[in-house]
Amino acid sequence: MATLENLDPTTPLPAQLREKTGPVVLAETFLVPAERTEEFLRHWRAMAAFMKEQPGCLSLRMHRGTAGSRLLMNIAAWESTEAIARAQQAPEFGRLAAALPDDVVVHLHLFERIAVDGICDAAPDGPGQRARPPAGRRLARFNRAYANRVVGPVLTRMPGFGTVLHRGRTSGRTYGTPVKVFRSGDRYIMALPYGPRSDWARNVVAAQGCELVVRGRRVRLAEPRIYVDREQAGIPVPIRAVLRRLGCFDFIELRPAERRAHAAE
Repeated sequence: MATLENLDPTTPLPAQLREKTGPVVLAETFLVPAERTEEFLRHWRAMAAFMKEQPGCLSLRMHRGTAGSRLLMNIAAWESTEAIARAQQAPEFGRLAAALPDDVVVHLHLFERIAVDGICDAAPDGPGQRARPPAGRRLARFNRAYANRVVGPVLTRMPGFGTVLHRGRTSGRTYGTPVKVFRSGDRYIMALPYGPRSDWARNVVAAQGCELVVRGRRVRLAEPRIYVDREQAGIPVPIRAVLRRLGCFDFIELRPAERRAHAAE
């Protein structure tokens, strides 16, 4: 079995996986003896094929160091830390990981994208995702600061719309964000036109739930899951065309909190 070392000794991977957040990028570096490269890639190919089929895996990209370097690096995009943890807990993953050559040294670390003003945004790459232009970010800030306060009370009373009440991750303040709500069975689905890094979506994931106000009625929701869906399942057909034009394939789904409470009894 390969030797696993921490890239940052102060923040080992298990500690990172305990933080519920997403989307995230898992960077995996492999220091492989030159004569074992092909053997290693055969084992890694089997492990990668398994991981690609796991819920929440968005993409895998293997890289090789230049100038004869012995270093290989895989960049894996995932919907959330929970998705990675579930995949790594599977017995098949443990069997495949144990088969890696003993003289390979592995470093694993989780990252999330950040925005650097004027250079890049925090929107992840993945199926159906594209970088949001600066104008989109400015519009999102305008909506958060002004438009939501004016439009929100009106939309809450309109069919198919509602307001998500969520608590700020750092401020602790309660905010209201107008959303278009779609129902599919017991699921409440909301589109994320500004991407999965939207403040309100991150607040909901961090709190593991929120309240939704629909036509004056409050519903407590839990089990948030952010996902990418190019087919837009659960979305009415006329709305799909609009979302496609916006390049929106990111969604968040939640379920009634009372459902989880009944399941625990």
